[in-house]
Formats: sequence, structure tokens, C-alpha cells
Amino acid sequence: MTTPKTILILACMVLLSLTVIFSLNACGGPAQIDALATSEANVATAIAEVTQAANAATRAAADQKIIGATCTKEADTLARQATATATAQVLQTAAADCTRRIRPMVLQGGNYTEIKPGARLIGCDLSQLPLDGMNLSQADLSWANLDLADLHDTTLTGANLSHASLRGANLCGANLRGADLRGARCEKADFTGADLSDAYIDSSCLDQAIH
Repeated sequence: MTTPKTILILACMVLLSLTVIFSLNACGGPAQIDALATSEANVATAIAEVTQAANAATRAAADQKIIGATCTKEADTLARQATATATAQVLQTAAADCTRRIRPMVLQGGNYTEIKPGARLIGCDLSQLPLDGMNLSQADLSWANLDLADLHDTTLTGANLSHASLRGANLCGANLRGADLRGARCEKADFTGADLSDAYIDSSCLDQAIH
């Protein structure tokens, strides 16, 4: 005989499967983080109701609520994990494509047409490239590899350099006003004379850099 509890558990399993499939196809982003927080709160509320139950009947009802809330929480957790995996795969593909296109252009032909304001260079390998004096204002260089790159006198106003690797890069005289360097790796990067006004930068980055 199928009990209500068994039906609810089976429903949870179906919901978990559908949620993962949907996540891989639709990348829900921040909304899933909110959903997970809500479901976690619902689980806590349900557990509290069990603790406060006055009799067997109300305790049984509260137990059922815990099963439902836990099911939703697990679905939201899987959805968030699936979204993170899908997003990482998209970023890796974009970074590889960017590197294949831009490195040969700059190194072999001196072609800088892709190095421009607002350029999307997420995760791109620009290490050791001569990018001095270029205008990369508002460019997205998050997660980019700029190790040992020559960026002296480069305009990077409002650029996104979050989580970029700048180890050993020459940023002397660079304009980084309003740039986002949160999470950037700055070991031995040279910021001498750089304008960091209104920039978002971790103290750990500056501690490891030359300035």
C-alpha cells in the first residue's frame, strides 16, 4: 500500500530531476540563490514546528512539512550546483575562444582591434602581451590572465579586473580609476604612479604589489 509519505518522497525525486534538467538549460543565476535561502528557512521553520508540537497528530503533520521543505531545499541546492557548473563551462569556452583569437592577432600581426573600450575579454590569456598605452576602459577582464603583461599608461577606467591574475604585470602610470580588482592576484605587480582613485581593490592585493 502506497502511503502519503511514500507519495511525497516520490514527488521529491521527480522534482529534483526536473529541477536539475531545467537548471542545465536555463541558468537561473541569483534567483536560485534566493530560492535556496528561502527553502533553508522553510526547513528550519518546519523543524521548529515539530519541536513545539503538542500531540501526536500535530507532530505527524509537522513531520510531513519537514519532508516537503527538505525536498525543496535539496532541489534548490542541486539547481544552484548545476547552474554553477554550466556557468563555469560557458566561461571556459569563452576564454579559450578569446585566447585563440587575440593572442595571434597581437603577437604575430600587431593587430589590436579587439583591444578596445568595453571589450569582453573574460578569462582571456593576455599574459606577457604588450598592451601599454591602450584604451581598455569599461572592458571586462574578469578572470583574465595578465601575468607579466605590459600595461603601463594603459587606460582601465571602470574596467572589470575581478579575479584577474596580474602577477608581475607592469601597471606603472595606468589609469585604474573606478576599476574593480576584487579577488585579483597582484604578486609583484607594479602599480607605481597608477591612479587607483575609487577603485575596488583588496588590501591583500596591494600588500603583494609594488606601489
